[in-house]
Amino acid sequence: MRFLKNKILLAEEARQRREQKSQSSSPSDRSLSLKISPETINLDQEIPHNNSTRRMKPSSPIHTTNNLNLTFTKPTKNIIINYGKALASFAASDLADPYIKREFGHEKVDVEKFKRYANEAKAKVAGYESFESLLAATNTDAPEMVLFKKMLRKLGEVFIKYFSVNWIIHGRVTHKLVYLKHRSIVLRRIQSL
Repeated sequence: MRFLKNKILLAEEARQRREQKSQSSSPSDRSLSLKISPETINLDQEIPHNNSTRRMKPSSPIHTTNNLNLTFTKPTKNIIINYGKALASFAASDLADPYIKREFGHEKVDVEKFKRYANEAKAKVAGYESFESLLAATNTDAPEMVLFKKMLRKLGEVFIKYFSVNWIIHGRVTHKLVYLKHRSIVLRRIQSL
C-alpha cells in the first residue's frame, strides 16, 4: 500500500512541476495541460528508494527457505552442542571447585582426574546422543565413571541455573534470545537423565 501511495505522491509532484513550467513558459500552454488522476498514473514507473527502506540481507549460510525465497539460519541447530561444551568447560574450570567440594566433599573424588574427564567430554559433544552419553550412567560403566557422570550432571544443573545467562549474554552466541528460551529445556533434559 505504501508503495502505491509513494507512486501517487511522485506523480502529483511531477504534475505540479509540469504546471509550474507551463505557467512560466506561456499562458496559452496552460490550457493544454492535462490533469492527472490516480487512475492515469503509470504504476510501472520506477521509484527511487532511500537507504532507510532497504531490507537487511541474511548474513549466515542457507539452512531453510520459505515461499518468498528468503533464506534464514536455524538458530536451534547447535544449542545442545554449545551448551554441552560450555557445561564441560565450566566443570573443568576453577569456578566449579566450590560446588564440587560442597556436593561431593564427603566422597573420595580425584578432582584432577574429573577435570581431565570434563576436558575430554568437551571434545566429544557432537549432538544430543553424545551429550546424553556423557551425563547418563550405564550398567557397564566403572564406579568411578558413574561418579564422574553424576558430578557432571550436578555441575550441569549449577551451570544452567547460575552461570548460563552470563555465558549467553557475554559470549559469542549469535541468537541470544533463543538460547535464553532454551535454558529450561536443557535443564529439564539434564535433570531427566
